[in-house]
Amino acid sequence: MTGATIVGVPPTSYVGAPWYRNKKLDQWICFWSIPFFYTLFGVVFVLLGRIMPPQSPRDSLADIVAFMQSPNLPVATTILCLSLGLASIASALVAVQMKRMEGVSPALPYAYLAGAVMVGAIPGCLFPMLCFALGAFRPDCDPQILALLYDMGFMAFIGSLGCFCCMYLVFAIAIFLDKRGIFPKWLAYFTIWNFVT
Repeated sequence: MTGATIVGVPPTSYVGAPWYRNKKLDQWICFWSIPFFYTLFGVVFVLLGRIMPPQSPRDSLADIVAFMQSPNLPVATTILCLSLGLASIASALVAVQMKRMEGVSPALPYAYLAGAVMVGAIPGCLFPMLCFALGAFRPDCDPQILALLYDMGFMAFIGSLGCFCCMYLVFAIAIFLDKRGIFPKWLAYFTIWNFVT
């Protein structure tokens, strides 16, 4: 019975097939972009940019100018601006998995995606980095302008945390409502604990 397909057994054309013929290769690429991007994100925001944890709002003008003229800040802003698109891939992958959930309103995946990409990433990540990049790549700017860019960058970064909290609350609610168990329940509790802290 050559060419017959047994239920539950993949067709022979995919058995032992090369990795690039995998039907879900695009999802695996998206999946592995998540740890890659968030590792890069940590390097940029914590190690290079020193943006997390946020600087003190009581810093003097001299401290602000020193921060904005740090030699690491241009490198950090360049890396983030070149890699921020990976965040949208990660968010889209989560939204696609959320759409597979049973017993969950179709509004929740779209709310998650809107919060992640349109509301959170632009004012919460891209805009602050552009403010810091303006200061980093213009070292001859007036110190008052550098202070304004510094304040705008940190206000946008810290002010957008509410968007991320709502986004992750939507994600946790969807996990609790899901009847198919697409994501484990512990991830919902972890997500809530993450944004509460």
